[in-house]
Amino acid sequence: DSKLIANLDVQMPLAFKANGLTLSDTTGFSIGNTQNTSGIDKGKLNFIFENNFPISIAVKLYFLNDQNQIIDSVFEGGGALISAGEIDNITHRTKGAAKSIVSVNVDAARYERLKLANKIVIKAALNTSTIDYVKLFSDYKWKLKLTGEFSYHAGKR
Repeated sequence: DSKLIANLDVQMPLAFKANGLTLSDTTGFSIGNTQNTSGIDKGKLNFIFENNFPISIAVKLYFLNDQNQIIDSVFEGGGALISAGEIDNITHRTKGAAKSIVSVNVDAARYERLKLANKIVIKAALNTSTIDYVKLFSDYKWKLKLTGEFSYHAGKR
């Protein structure tokens, strides 16, 4: 009788290739405390994307009211292009997250519509930039942060 004892450490990332594969997700949304906002005149929303995946993403966003009706949208047409994380040719992993900032102008009417939104639909079209398959690892992430800059007029106009 003889025995063979072996330990095996295997890493099995998903190999992926896409051209226009569209994913969609709906999540809760709130513009925050809307008390004392009648003086908001205009401004902009800054969408700050961090993408660790080696996949570029064209994003479209749709804002829904409590009846699930679209009341506003941003990044129409081809969508906002979110850069892919750069691939290290040795490790075949991304070197880190690519950061993309896209700003959208908001007038008083749009701000009033956004105050009514309680959900946001995110549609993302995925594209790999190489002809080869890219590897996807479980620690890759995609983040979206929303900030705003607004002009506010206090008192009577």
